[in-house]
Amino acid sequence: MGGELTNPDKFDENVLSIYSVGDNSYGNITYLNKKELNIKHLFLDNFYQCFAIDIYNNLYSWGLNNYYQLANGKNSKYLFKTEDTNKNNFCMISSTNENTISKTIKNLFSNIPPIPVTVSKIKSISCGDGFTIFLSNNGSVYSVGRNDKGQLGYELDNNSACFVDGIKCNNKVTIIEFFIKNKINIESIACGADFCLALEYIGSENDIEGNNKDSNKGIYSWGNNENHQLGIGRSKYKYYFNPKNSNLVNDLMNEQKTKINKIICGWSHACILTEKDEIYIWGNPFKEYDKKYKDIISPIELKLDDKKVNNLKMIDISSGFNHIAVLISKNSKNKYSMNELYTFGGNEFGQLGYPTDEVYIDRFNKVEIPKSEINENLKITKVACGAYHTIVLMGQKLIYGFGQNNCKQIGNFKEEFITTPKKWNYILDNNREKSLYDIKCSNGITCLLFKNISQIKEIEDDNIKNEMEIQVNSFETENIALKKNNLI
Repeated sequence: MGGELTNPDKFDENVLSIYSVGDNSYGNITYLNKKELNIKHLFLDNFYQCFAIDIYNNLYSWGLNNYYQLANGKNSKYLFKTEDTNKNNFCMISSTNENTISKTIKNLFSNIPPIPVTVSKIKSISCGDGFTIFLSNNGSVYSVGRNDKGQLGYELDNNSACFVDGIKCNNKVTIIEFFIKNKINIESIACGADFCLALEYIGSENDIEGNNKDSNKGIYSWGNNENHQLGIGRSKYKYYFNPKNSNLVNDLMNEQKTKINKIICGWSHACILTEKDEIYIWGNPFKEYDKKYKDIISPIELKLDDKKVNNLKMIDISSGFNHIAVLISKNSKNKYSMNELYTFGGNEFGQLGYPTDEVYIDRFNKVEIPKSEINENLKITKVACGAYHTIVLMGQKLIYGFGQNNCKQIGNFKEEFITTPKKWNYILDNNREKSLYDIKCSNGITCLLFKNISQIKEIEDDNIKNEMEIQVNSFETENIALKKNNLI
């Protein structure tokens, strides 16, 4: 299913709008463009569950829910019947105040289960195949959903578990106690199909001479390690139900004397971006193409296939199931900054953005955006990977896409896969007060989050405030709250 953009004919200037296009098999094409739902944060990964937080700190979810991954305490193929287009295809799973919900919207919800972490304190949400991970501003990690391979970060006994087709699941959002007990503060999270990575908070510490220096404790991982995607090397166990120190990754970072800026995951591979603008990968990104392709046990550096690239700066990096896209900024001969896009990995649907007979490419190559179609002053400002497609933003509203297009997730084109960048051909209103704030992609889905210019500053100020809260070590305070709620 797909191919219909879920926006009204004209923007409502008072609404922070989500516009979705693509696969609606599990109710992923949502209708969150109403005055009562002013969305400020949107969370999607390569799988079929989606989350959003509005300006009143109400938390919503929609999409596939077969293993309780939408955190509403129920399991179902989708929330509402997709053929019933008159219903809003989402649910509210937490609210800070019932007064912030209009009567129209409130009638859609019943028996809203509270989640342990206050919505206003949620920093990030990451989605795996049948499970979801939540990260709070003070560095605690929570999880819900399936746990057959340890992807929740803790073990479930038969009495507390829910079973779906014989698979152990947790229908309640539960804190990962490992990090609390070991006083580990997490800064960012990422999920693959059935494994997770968590980057410990980078604070500051004093060296021997008493000077302040940044510290980097590195990555923890848990879940499936069949393809060595946890970064812990060879082991006798396939699955890890409790976080492990990803020693191979962390030792390499210490040797290189660098820190990790960002972590991303594909189906069975993991990738990091360092402060030195280096990219390392481990796991197996090509397992589905070549059963003989060996796992990458120790992280290897991925270098750009352009010897002329000097003084580069990595701006953004994203991963689909089996491909990676990186946006870089580099100095040109005229001494002004130019942004360029490079891709790596699987290309069976054209998701790398250039025509080739190779099914998978184990090196980065440059993607050429058609210069004749764009204003030369526009830069590539964002890249987002879906499972098998890639979306690129030029400036604020000019969108290009390539890769799988079976559900019209790239544009309303006849082709089911597109090998070179093609301009988005859905009609969007050119309201000057509106700005494209974020793009998120999933498996066959592209979502655009628009906001008013004036509201963007308010949200950015709120983000700065939240970041300042992260720098306060609040383990003791949180432990008190958790004990009160019988969570530890």
